[in-house]
Amino acid sequence: MANDELQGIRRTVNTYRGLRKIRAEAELVEKLASVDVDEALAIAGDSAGRARSLLAKATRRNADRRPYQLNLAWILRAWAYAQKNARNYAEAGVLLSESVALFETVDDGSELIRCYQLRHLLLRDQEKFEAALAALDRALELGKQTGDHSQDAVVFGAQGTLLTLLGRIDESVQAFERGLDIARARDDTFAELVLLVDLGTYHENYGSIEKAIEIYRQVVRIEKQRRVFGISNLATSIWKLASLLSLRENMDAAAEYLEEGIALALDAKLHLLAVHMLVNKARLNTYRANYVNGLECARQALGLCASAGNAAGEAMCLALMGAVHHSVGDAQGAAEHFAKSCAMYAGLNEHEPAFSNEVLSGVTILAEYRCRELDTARYSAFFASVLEADRRGSSADVKLQGIRRGYGLLLHCRGDLDAARREYLLALRQSRQLGLRYNQANIQHFLGKLLGEQGAYDEAVRHVNEALSLAEADGRTDLTRRLHELLASLYAGSNQAQDALAHLLRLRVIEQETLSPQVLRILQERSTRVAYDLLLRDYERSREELAASKDRAATLTRSLQSKDARAAHYSDVLGTVAAFLRQIPGDSEFFQRARQLAGIVSGALGDAGWQEFEAEVRHRDEDFMLRLARDFPGLTLVERKVCSLIRLNNTTKDLCRLLNVSPRTVQSYRYRIRKKLAVPAQTELNAFILAM
Repeated sequence: MANDELQGIRRTVNTYRGLRKIRAEAELVEKLASVDVDEALAIAGDSAGRARSLLAKATRRNADRRPYQLNLAWILRAWAYAQKNARNYAEAGVLLSESVALFETVDDGSELIRCYQLRHLLLRDQEKFEAALAALDRALELGKQTGDHSQDAVVFGAQGTLLTLLGRIDESVQAFERGLDIARARDDTFAELVLLVDLGTYHENYGSIEKAIEIYRQVVRIEKQRRVFGISNLATSIWKLASLLSLRENMDAAAEYLEEGIALALDAKLHLLAVHMLVNKARLNTYRANYVNGLECARQALGLCASAGNAAGEAMCLALMGAVHHSVGDAQGAAEHFAKSCAMYAGLNEHEPAFSNEVLSGVTILAEYRCRELDTARYSAFFASVLEADRRGSSADVKLQGIRRGYGLLLHCRGDLDAARREYLLALRQSRQLGLRYNQANIQHFLGKLLGEQGAYDEAVRHVNEALSLAEADGRTDLTRRLHELLASLYAGSNQAQDALAHLLRLRVIEQETLSPQVLRILQERSTRVAYDLLLRDYERSREELAASKDRAATLTRSLQSKDARAAHYSDVLGTVAAFLRQIPGDSEFFQRARQLAGIVSGALGDAGWQEFEAEVRHRDEDFMLRLARDFPGLTLVERKVCSLIRLNNTTKDLCRLLNVSPRTVQSYRYRIRKKLAVPAQTELNAFILAM
């Protein structure tokens, strides 16, 4: 509520006297309870005292007590509402029970309905959801008894929210839709807007972002046409719609709504709301690599926070400005802003409700950029406590996965990599379930960094490539640039220099297309140094591998030449023996035994030569020999020898010479090997064996 509106209500109250003054003060207390609970409690206490005194005087005079009982009941209910907002639940319960008793005495069913609505809020805040549902059922029952259905639509909406918290999803949607039907039938724009916002929140957190966007478009349209709640609510609805559109990567529409919302908030002097929208706009510009505008929005938000004395907001804006400086390669500027942000957060009590969002957002940024000054132990405990509250159902899934991502970043920053990995994976699963592509890509970026630090390069590359596909499809230039840089680092870490260089070249193209000359110069100097280091590393590794390969080839060549010479010698010897045997006349027993002996000698010499050769090849190419024996047991000894010789890049002519056989025999070997290895028709046998 605007300050001018509150001052107007106070002036009106001061003009009233007696009963009218107490009734007006009750209305003021209900409005003040949301913005200044201490003042609301002071006014309520004083007004209730005067109401009791007036009721006592009327009783002594035997006057009509009903007006005095109504006034006391009204102020007690308003006081109970203020106590609820102050979290004094026991006192609130006592005051509300007294108010109910008075309304029952005067038989005012309409006011009793409002009492049970307040009781539902009191019980819901204490997470007594079933009891809160019973209070709403009682409100609907009173509506039937009195014929007052003016609150039915709002009551059904409240039921929908409770049923959602209880996990009774189908029933909750039915309650929301029934309330909307009643509101529209009664032309109750107030109730319709309340229900649309509740239903939009439901779809955002548990259903469909697209449906939530459609509903908030309706809310904004109705607000513009009828101005039921004033500029404050209209600006808030516009901000919500812009946030939802950015979640669905509809950046152009989100930017248009943010412009409109910021103008409304600034005109109405709603500085906190303007800050949130300026921060959203700064982030949106950063994602599009529009760093100048992003920094200007962050500066404007920082000025508003400083003028309003919002230290937590200042710390958040400083963290955001540091992130923008980091994105443009200004390490010194980033460090200065991060240090200032950490210093401001250190002086705050982050458990204050007013600071929660600013702390969650700002600390997440500081953890993402590994700020050295950040007290990671303190904020890890804070994030863990918020997650524990969410586990009990007090926050929605969209918020939960964002908090979990921040918690993972803090654990990552602390060096607790296993715990950080677990939180990242949980946040990733939630973002996928909710269809939040924007958050999914961010989380996979952080997860890729962590896996790279753990040496799990293959898994890291898989996650980062998936994030890159999402970022490119959604036009997120800044994240795309950072992902290419991360992939280059991962490939370099796994000694895949060519892949690393490919991503650095792609990074250079993106930077030239999107960045200003000054920013481009800073970033290209950095990427050029990385590229030079990668090229040098690749050159040294390639030179070492080439030298080792040449040594292996020379050794095998000498071995084959030696075996070739021995094979030629064995052939000469056996040829001489065969010639000698042919000179022995007839079919004598000696002739038969001599030929049998020649066959045995020939086979023994061949086996010994192959065993020596196979041992040498197995030593040089162990994986190939093991796979050949394991996967293709049907190969004969000679066929394995042919495969090994092909593996060494020997031609058919070489095979004929080394095996001492004809080309036709070699072709026969090759044909049988193709069949046993199931080589595709379009593939060369040599290429197939070399690729094994």
